[in-house]
Amino acid sequence: MKRKISRDSTLNAFCLIPKAEPIRLDSRIDHILNSNT
Repeated sequence: MKRKISRDSTLNAFCLIPKAEPIRLDSRIDHILNSNT
C-alpha cells in the first residue's frame, strides 16, 4: 500500500506542476533521449 500511495502522490505532484514546469521536464527528457542516442 505504501508504494501505491507514494505513486499517487507523485502523480498528484505532476498534476500540480505549474505550466512552466512541463517545459523544463520536456527539455530534460529531450536531453536524456539525446544522451541515449
